Parts: sequence; structure tokens; C-alpha cells
Amino acid sequence: MFTDGLYEEINHSNEMFGTDRIKKIMTQTAYESAKTLTKALVTACQDWREGADAHDDLTVLTVKYRGKSQNE
Repeated sequence: MFTDGLYEEINHSNEMFGTDRIKKIMTQTAYESAKTLTKALVTACQDWREGADAHDDLTVLTVKYRGKSQNE
């Protein structure tokens, strides 16, 4: 889950980060930890801004499902 501050982030050319970039990062990190995915999304968004201040808040919540426990 993430706020609109992620996909609506803009760079110096006034281009939005967009959902396609988010999907690509999620696909590339699908088998990584939740922490790795979160860091990849936030870092990519910060890099996209090219040093400019964020125009909105940015919240990312990542949860990874590990499957059913053997004890259940």
C-alpha cells in the first residue's frame, strides 16, 4: 500500500513517477523482503525527484505473506 505521493511524484521535467515504474519495481523485488521492496520504492522515488523537494507526503506499507504456518 502506498499514498498518492509515490506515483504522483514529479521530476524536473514535470513528469510523474507513475504506476508503471511502481509495477516494475514490485516485479523486480517480488521475491525479496518487505523491507527491500519498501526501500526500492522510496529510493526510486527520491532518485526520480532529482534532488528536488517532495511535493507531497510519501507513505509505503509493505506486507509479505509467507504462507500458512506448519503448526496450524
